[in-house]
Amino acid sequence: MNTVASTHTIALSASEKFNYCGTEFVDGVLKLVFHPNNLGTNINDVAAELLTALSSAPSKEEKLSFVARAAVKNDYDPKIGQVLEKARGLLQNNDFKFEVDFEGLGKALKGGKGGRDDWESNLGGFARGYLEGFVDVLEREGFGKDDMLREGFQEAVTENAIGVRVLESIKGSYNEIVLEDGKAFIQVGAPLEYFTNCYEVLEEY
Repeated sequence: MNTVASTHTIALSASEKFNYCGTEFVDGVLKLVFHPNNLGTNINDVAAELLTALSSAPSKEEKLSFVARAAVKNDYDPKIGQVLEKARGLLQNNDFKFEVDFEGLGKALKGGKGGRDDWESNLGGFARGYLEGFVDVLEREGFGKDDMLREGFQEAVTENAIGVRVLESIKGSYNEIVLEDGKAFIQVGAPLEYFTNCYEVLEEY
């Protein structure tokens, strides 16, 4: 709010952009807008779509919208720690880490065709879902009990990291794991497939 309403000012104005009333950010000002013919109508709903207005407001400082950043803060940051600890335990590798470029994910999802309309509000939860799927397969395939599996993984993933990214096309149907420069990546084919069958990652690894 402080970023997009940089003047720290709220103004009341008339506009035909809304049937009754709504909010928008213009030149660093939060405007409470009413239709010229409907002043006072549905007055309590003037800020009902404030989050949407925040998400679409231009910001020079942030590359992700407010909604997307909130999704990461609420659905990824406080919950991913226990997923990572489980992965480290199964791999017996305390240096293993998750590397998710949320700005890169956001750019791919926003710019792609046919994607989900709700990707911003699910950005954090969906990324966590892919990593949970990865950890579930580690557990199901017995990495925690098999020295050879762990050693093979370590030989391939020398940088001790796995990430998530969206590409226009992949060889798999929905997602796949690839190795690149000593890191593993969960690749999703096009925005349309984001989160589809996310718990089946690593099946062909």
